[in-house]
Parts: sequence; structure tokens; C-alpha cells
Amino acid sequence: MLLPPSFSSDLAPPPNFFYFDDAGQPRPNGVGGRGCPEGTRCGFAHPDDPQWPTASGSVPVAVAHLPPPDARLSFAANIAHVPPPPPKTAPPPAPKEPPTSAPAPAPLAAGPSSSVNAAQEVRPREIERIPSGPSAERDRGRDAREKEGEKGKGKDGEGSRSRFPDGSGRAPLREQSIGASSIASSSDPRVRKNSAAMTDRRREDERDLDRDKERARERERERDRERDRDRERERERERRYRDEDRRKDVDRRREDDRRYDERRGRSRDDDYRRRDEDDRRSRQRSVSRSRSRVEVSEEEKRRIWMDRVKTLSESVLARTEHLRLQEDAWTYERLRRSVSYEQLPAEDKEQLDKLVEDTKKALRAKEAEFSKALAKLIPRDFFPYAQPPERQSDAAFREMNALLTSLQNDVKLMYEAVAALQATPIPPAPQEEDRDRDTSGPSSDRPKKRRRLSVEAESSRAQDAPSNPPGPTKEELAQMKDGLTELAGRISNVENDLEQYSSKIDDEVEAQLDYRLPDLVVAPDEDKKTSVELTQDVDKLRGDVEDTEKRAEVVLAALAKLQVDEDGQEDINTQLREQNAKLKQTIEEMEAHQAEMSAKLQAQTLEINALSEAVRAYISQPQHPAPPPPPSAAEIIETVRPPLLTAMHQQMQPLLNESHAHIEQMLKDQLNQVNGALLAQITPTIRAVELVSNWVDKVRAPPPADAAPSSVPTSSS
Repeated sequence: MLLPPSFSSDLAPPPNFFYFDDAGQPRPNGVGGRGCPEGTRCGFAHPDDPQWPTASGSVPVAVAHLPPPDARLSFAANIAHVPPPPPKTAPPPAPKEPPTSAPAPAPLAAGPSSSVNAAQEVRPREIERIPSGPSAERDRGRDAREKEGEKGKGKDGEGSRSRFPDGSGRAPLREQSIGASSIASSSDPRVRKNSAAMTDRRREDERDLDRDKERARERERERDRERDRDRERERERERRYRDEDRRKDVDRRREDDRRYDERRGRSRDDDYRRRDEDDRRSRQRSVSRSRSRVEVSEEEKRRIWMDRVKTLSESVLARTEHLRLQEDAWTYERLRRSVSYEQLPAEDKEQLDKLVEDTKKALRAKEAEFSKALAKLIPRDFFPYAQPPERQSDAAFREMNALLTSLQNDVKLMYEAVAALQATPIPPAPQEEDRDRDTSGPSSDRPKKRRRLSVEAESSRAQDAPSNPPGPTKEELAQMKDGLTELAGRISNVENDLEQYSSKIDDEVEAQLDYRLPDLVVAPDEDKKTSVELTQDVDKLRGDVEDTEKRAEVVLAALAKLQVDEDGQEDINTQLREQNAKLKQTIEEMEAHQAEMSAKLQAQTLEINALSEAVRAYISQPQHPAPPPPPSAAEIIETVRPPLLTAMHQQMQPLLNESHAHIEQMLKDQLNQVNGALLAQITPTIRAVELVSNWVDKVRAPPPADAAPSSVPTSSS
């Protein structure tokens, strides 16, 4: 039931008014427009009941049967202020039929906006009504009667009629107070007066409620979409983190496998290296002993050993002094960065700053001295009486030496073949100009006869041609071509080996850095608990990290430089390959030219044979004056040899010189890069890592009691 019977008579709902259930949902007033769907559980009087005008307004209502507040107050929002009832002496107005044109209100749904609007518009004076004295007296025993009616309800449903004294199942007619009009009566003039205004206002309120509900639904949908987006972002973040963790695990396992394989490979290489070193020592033991006895005397050995021991002692002393000064400098610097430094007087601060600068200068001087001592120990020929160190134990170095040796042999063979080709003359092909030049002479009045004599000269020249030294055959040219192809392949193999060796060295450097860098983390001392000392430790660790980053940048710069050098070497190799391709093309053109010349020579030989037959037939005729003697083969060779040698020299010499220069420069660059720049860049880095490791071990040890200077005042924080 939406409205209690204590409302004023002008608020009576229309006949088709909707009621609400326990959940606040609207429903019609029973079947056929009458009755209540609650049945015997309903303790309210309905507007279409005959008991409605006299129903009691003080019936207790169960909370479970009340609709939500917004639903109970939504209809009250349409209430307007009505004038007071007429005086008691005035007669009641004549009854009239209620208006039939008033539309029924739409179902009112529960919502936060409707409840707020209703709470703002409802006024207590519009819905207040004081029941009369007899009605209040009669309603006092209603609860007891309802309980008795519930107990008396039987299986056949007859108990529902015993809830009220009249047995009708409805509340008895309430005595109407004097001067009050019935809420269900349509004869009240206020109903006629306010029906149209209430209908328009109700429609406007319904439209406002619909708009409010639509906005509320839109806000709810927006909140749902926002929650869905948040959940999707959370799932995406979890998925990304999970994928990153899985990828990190896979990368970590791959890195561990790679390091394990590298350790196994290094151990295997060490075994091979020891075996090769033992073999080499066993083979060269006698040679090295005899050489050392012959080259160096006992006095020279003694002097060298004394110099060596002296240099070693100087380097050890310089290193010890360097470490001491370095520790003092760190101690003073830590003291200057501490909180107690700010509390010192100005004179003490100046003295401490001066002490720090002096210590740093002494440290730099000692570091330079230590570097000079190390520079004396680095040279290879520092001990000339001993066997110079060799890198024969390195498998990659041995393979590279073997490739370079074979490459050198191939180059020598190529030079020998080219020299033989230059020394071998090639017989020239006869030309028409030579025949015309041979037939020309002072007696030009008999041209036909002299032309036939020139044919005889060509015949004799063709007969003498086999006596000349033969030129290079196709097999020799093919062998030379194969040699050049093999040379290009060996050059490519050397480039690949150098690239693999460089990448292997890069991997070893990275592995050493990965292995050494975790050891640089300095564990804090347990007995240092003050914030000042913790700040000093943090500053010290930051300095260590900065130093390590600088050294790593130096190593990366060196690796970048090596990469640039490799790129330059690759360009040189590309040029050499292009030159080899051009040389191959030249050889192919020479072969084609030789084949063409051979075909021409064969055709000319056939012509010469035919002319010889004609000459013999002509000679068999009567005798003629003897022709002049033809030039000999030696004269022909001497005439043709200089231009041929000059042409051959002009064509082949530039190519051979350029190839020789590039190959020699390539070999020099490769040896310099492998034995010089690469090792010189890696050795200081490894030594620096070892020095940092030794320094970390010393830092982890507790400092001595007398490490701090006594002249510097300190204050406990």
C-alpha cells in the first residue's frame, strides 16, 4: 500500500492506481480492479473498499511490506497545498461523479533521484491529518485482533474472514469525523478544482523522473565501463609482468647455458693448450738450451736477473704505497663529506682540504710511478736470454697462422705463374699490312710476281712457326684461374676467422665483466650503525659505480673502435674481391682472344697450304730469276718481340702490382690488428678488473685502528 489512510481526501489515487510489493515493484490492485494480491497478509484498507472512508490510520505496518522510500514518496511529490476544510456548521457538498478523464499515473520506479526530489517537495502540512477520537480509540485493539485472525486461519482459507469483527476480512467502517470529507469521495470541490492541475504536474514530474532515471542509468553504465577498463588494464599489466618474468627466466637460463658451454670450451682449450705446450717444449728443449748458452753468458744472466728483481721490488713498493695513499685519500674524502665536517671551524676545514689535495697529488705521482714500473715489465724482450713467449697454444691463432702461410704460398705460386707467363712470348698472327710491307720494294713494275714471292715468304714463316717456344695453354690458364678462385676463398676464410676471433674476445670480455661486477658490491659493516657512516658508505658505493661505468665506457669505446677497424678491413676485402673478379674477367677475355687467334691461324694455314701448292705449280714452269731471300725466323722474332713484351707489360703489370700491394697491406693490417690493438685494449681492462677486485677485498676487511690521521679532529654524530 502506497498511501496510509491518514492522507487528506484530495490525494485519493485513481481506480487503476498501482501498488508496490516488498521489493518496491508496482502491481495492480488485485484481479478485476478489486481485491489485494497480498490476501490475508494485507492489513491495509484500499481506496476501492467500502471500509476506506472509516479505515483507521494508526495500523502498524510491517517493514517487509513497505515499499522503498523513493516509491512511497514519489506520489506525494504531486501533492499541492489545499485550503482548509469548511467549518463544522457548513453542510457537506453535494456528491458528484468523479472525473473520468483524469489519466492514470505511470508506474513509479525506485531511484535515488526520485527520492531526493520527493524529499525536497513534500511538506508535512500537506499530508498531515489528525484522526478523530473515536477512530483512535477503536484502532487500539486492532493489532490483537489481527493476531487472533492469523491464528484462526485454517487450511480451507476461511480464517481470512475472521480477522475483523464483521467477518468480511476487511477493516470495519470507521466513523467519519465531523467536518472532514472522505478521501475516496469525488464530491469534494477540491478534487474538481485541482484535477487538471494535478494531471499536468504529474506528467511533468513523470518526465523529470524519466530523465533522472535515464541519467542515473547512463552514469551506472559509465561506471560499469570504467570498471571494465580498469579490470582489463589490470589483466594486461599482470599478463605483461608475467611475460616479462618468463622471458627473464628464459634469458637467464640461456645465459647460464652459454656460460657453462664457454667454461667447458675454455677447459677443453686449456687441455689442448697444455698438451700442445708440452709437445712444443719437448721438441724445442734442446734448441732453447743451446741457444741460451750460446747467446747469453752467466754474467749477463746475473745482471738481467738483478735488474729484474730490482724492477719487481720497485713495482711492489710502488703498488703498496699507492694503495696506502689511495686508502688515505678515500678516508679524508669520506670525512669531508660527513655531517661532522660542517661543524668544524673554518681553519680546520682549510687544513683538511689542503691535506686532501696533498694526498691526491701524492696519489697521482705514485700512480704514475707504478705505471712506469709496469711498463718496464710489459715488453716482450725484457728477458732476452729466455725463450720468447709464443701463442702457439691458442687454437684460433694457430689456425690463422696456417691460413696465412697457405695464403702466402698461393701468392708465391701465382707470382711464379705470372712471371712464367711474362717470360713466354706469344707468336703473333700474320696481318695484311706485313704482307704488303714485305712485297713493297724498288722494282714495283712486276707487282704480281712479287706478291707471289711474298706468299712464299709467308709459307716459309708458317713452316718455321712450330720452332718458336709455345705460349700458355688453356690448361695453364685454367689452373691460374682456379688458383685465383682458391685465393679469393682463402681470403674470405681468413676474414671469417678474424670475425669469429673478434666476437669470441668480445664474449670473453663481457663474461669477465659479468663475473667481476657482482663482486664489486661492498657489504656494509655490522658495527657501523650511525646515519653518517651509512651516508658515507652510500657515497662510496656511488663513486665505485661511477668509476665502473667510466671503465665500462672506455671498454665500449675500444670495442667500437675495433668494430670500425673491422668495417675498414671489410671495405678493403671488398675492393680486393672486385679486383679479383676483374682479373678473372681479363683472363677470360684473353682465353677468348687466344681461341679466336687459333681459329684465324688455322684458316691462314689452310690458305698458305693452298698457295704453296700454287707456288709449286708455278715453280715447275720455266725458270725465272731467283727471288730475294725471305727474312729468317730470328729476324721476325726480334722485330715482333719488343712490341709484344711492351703490350704485355702494360696490360699485366698494373694489375699485378695493385694486387700485390693490396694483399701485402691486408696481411700487415690483419697482423697489426690481431697482435697489437686488440691485445693492447683487452690487457689493461683485465688488469683494471683485477685491481678493482683486489681493492674490493681490501675494503671489505676492517680498517686498522691507526688508519685515520691523528691531526684531523673528529666529532661523534
